[in-house]
Amino acid sequence: MKKHLLFLSYILFTVLLLKSTNSKAQVDSLHYIPPMCSFTNLKANIDDHRMVLTTTETTAFDVTIRNNSGTFVRTVSLSSSSPQKVSLNYSTYISSTNNTPGNILNSQGIIGTGDLNKVLDTEGLIVSGSKKFFVSIQNKSTAQGDLLTSKGTTGLGTDFYSGHMYSEKSAYDSHNGHFISAMASENNTNITFSNPNVLFSGKSTNTFTVSLNKGQSIVIGVSYNQIKSQQGGTKNLNVVNGTHITSNKPIAVSSGSICASGYSKANGRDVGFDQLVPKEVLGNEYILIKGAGKSKGPAFNERALIVATEANTTITYKNNTKTKTLNNPGDYFFTNINDFSNKTDGNLYINSDKKVFVYQTLSGADKVQTAGLCFIPPLKCTADKEVTIAFANKISGLTVNPILKLVTQKGSQIKLNGVNLA
Repeated sequence: MKKHLLFLSYILFTVLLLKSTNSKAQVDSLHYIPPMCSFTNLKANIDDHRMVLTTTETTAFDVTIRNNSGTFVRTVSLSSSSPQKVSLNYSTYISSTNNTPGNILNSQGIIGTGDLNKVLDTEGLIVSGSKKFFVSIQNKSTAQGDLLTSKGTTGLGTDFYSGHMYSEKSAYDSHNGHFISAMASENNTNITFSNPNVLFSGKSTNTFTVSLNKGQSIVIGVSYNQIKSQQGGTKNLNVVNGTHITSNKPIAVSSGSICASGYSKANGRDVGFDQLVPKEVLGNEYILIKGAGKSKGPAFNERALIVATEANTTITYKNNTKTKTLNNPGDYFFTNINDFSNKTDGNLYINSDKKVFVYQTLSGADKVQTAGLCFIPPLKCTADKEVTIAFANKISGLTVNPILKLVTQKGSQIKLNGVNLA
């Protein structure tokens, strides 16, 4: 993402507000944030990382942010009138009181390829407080940007399928790659990763198991160049989608892409990632709101990614005029911009006969360099009735112009800053 452009995953906030719900999916008193992986150590790709904390609680309470080793510890006071933005740009390997700025991969929660497949005590974050609150992670560099939304304890589970940005080859393939990260919430946790279509970096088999204790993390990944070398003449850079992640105890999982290039006719790249929820929380109905892409490359980014969790899953979409059957768990397909109700600001309704993971790749402006990735929650009672969006005009330290998009039930009354929306 060029600095003067909007980035959709953060700026076009898509909020699901279902008036029948009493449960909360993202607001919680405990959050596990697995780390991410950059495939280069360039400031243009990975630089400024911050955590945003918000709550609807009017009385202030303390929130503690720490890694498993205790080398990174921060405590802040949080209330509805006092949201917090906490810099993660500190070295993770010194003391908990160190205030020396980190640099690129030395920022908290970002690893390089040299730390793939390692058991990590210093990188994943555990965020806790006495009351419930929202957590998001912002990443901005001179050319890229995205936001990850924590799912709280709703995100803990034992069965996941990954999603990644739609990808084609480009001049930036040496910068680009896909990653999956997991973090244990209990000791003696065994996590199995499986994808018959790709070998992850440093692995000689398509299925492998790692063991973690509480608070430890693992990140696996594969670069575009590694996928191309495995694919031969096919060069399908999307084969990492639908990677199956299972465990014997609850884990938090994030997945995405760093510097993915979705349009081979123009050399644009961007980052996209999000935290997932387990299969048990999924549903059968989803609504996506189209991003800002309208022409050529930006329009090419406007897609839904649908991943099956069971065999012979049938998906209906585009106003019930199209169907697609996925034969096996982990099979996936992408829609395109023509499947939205219109190409300007349309929506896309998706229905399936079995539970599916749904992700969205989208553009934050009508520019090819503004692609992003979001995990899409199902239309069910895990949506929130009240959401606080702090620092809405910022991605880390970058000032932007926010746009708010809402999905709600027909007849719902929506208030923005206490004022009824027409």
